[in-house]
Amino acid sequence: MKKSDSFFVPVLVDAATPRLRWILSCIENELPGYHFKIIANSEDFRSIDSVKINYSLQKSSAQGFKLPTCSLLFEDKIKPQNVRVEKAFDLPILFPAATENADFPFDIFAAVFYLLSRYEEYLPSEKDAHGRFQAKNSLAARHDFLHLPLVQLWLAEFVKSLRKFYPHLPAPQTKTYRFLPTYDIDIAWSFREKGFVRNAGGLALDFLKLKGKNIAARLKTLSGTQKDPFDVYDFLENLHTQHRLSPVYFFLLGRRDTFDKNIAPDNPNLIHLIQKIHQKHPVGIHPSYASNENENLLSKEIKTLQNILSEKIIHSRQHYLKLKFPVTYQSLLRYDLENDYTMGYAAQPGFRASTANSYLWFDLKKNRSTDLRIHPFQIMDVTFSQYLKSSPAETLKTVENLINITKSVGGTFCSLWHNSSFPDAAAYKLYEDIVLLAKSKQSDTSSLTSKI
Repeated sequence: MKKSDSFFVPVLVDAATPRLRWILSCIENELPGYHFKIIANSEDFRSIDSVKINYSLQKSSAQGFKLPTCSLLFEDKIKPQNVRVEKAFDLPILFPAATENADFPFDIFAAVFYLLSRYEEYLPSEKDAHGRFQAKNSLAARHDFLHLPLVQLWLAEFVKSLRKFYPHLPAPQTKTYRFLPTYDIDIAWSFREKGFVRNAGGLALDFLKLKGKNIAARLKTLSGTQKDPFDVYDFLENLHTQHRLSPVYFFLLGRRDTFDKNIAPDNPNLIHLIQKIHQKHPVGIHPSYASNENENLLSKEIKTLQNILSEKIIHSRQHYLKLKFPVTYQSLLRYDLENDYTMGYAAQPGFRASTANSYLWFDLKKNRSTDLRIHPFQIMDVTFSQYLKSSPAETLKTVENLINITKSVGGTFCSLWHNSSFPDAAAYKLYEDIVLLAKSKQSDTSSLTSKI
């Protein structure tokens, strides 16, 4: 939408900081049709006789819709914040109003900034075995709102309050729910293309561990009498075609290492597979586990995929979801990546950044906005099978709840699945049920305005 078609909402501020400009831009994207115009002069603000928001400590400018103001957006350092969590609108809120003379119960600009910027992840915390920020340590988990897209829910209440104060203010335009399936291809085939030595070693290990099913599957695959267990690409493509879906694939192309067990990136059949998928769908890089400690590896892996596809690579998701602020995203920007899909937790489903939509990353360390777009995901196969050990019925119920809340705010429901997560017929059926459920909701009309 062009800003010339927008409804301008002046906002009185004490200073037009990078943090404030970024968060207003993020909120504009969530409220299509609204454009926030920063006003720094109280006299200019006072002369406006229409919708206006007072986000200032200037006592002489009490007119307009008064938002409580804390200091977060007017700082340029990273430091521990005293984040109080209270309740309003039946929702958890951050940075509640310190006085009663405000027209809204909390500093929504600062609250949205805190969650989207992932401020807490810059601060010291106990990491897991892979050096990752843990879901259980997040504000969302500790205060039980990881299952909520709080950003969209807050903004719905904000618009309600603003329109009650200014009845002539139009509602924001519709945001429509959509489903985005994504796939990480860590190991393209379970037995195929691994060569004699790896297969012989695997076979010996299976004998030692008495894994009869694995032995039979390996021998049948290598003899050509059955399909490789990880070769689910036709199954997935049939689902995409049937439900008119546009997935994104991520391929691991690093050197083989402890946590990187991929097929050799120069394997002709792997190259053919990547090119075949790319004929229909976007393909991104899946930076190796080792690349997180060695940026030169990231550069090589991106170049490898660029050579395979003969085009610039713009999509990325970290292997093992190894995301460290701000260095991971700074590295992606140095290599001109435009979209990252790592924003989610391994151990818990839900909304890591408390949003159901993508947004541009803000580098807190450098205190500036960037052009890297963050695409959060809500569910991952491994979360249910390895961390939560959920039954298919339990998994489907959790997924349905997340789909419903995403749909209600006009968000994007993004799933992360691996080609290695289909060990049996039950796994195929579960994923098919999830796709059917997520896609069926897409035909319904939904938007943030339905909450207003």
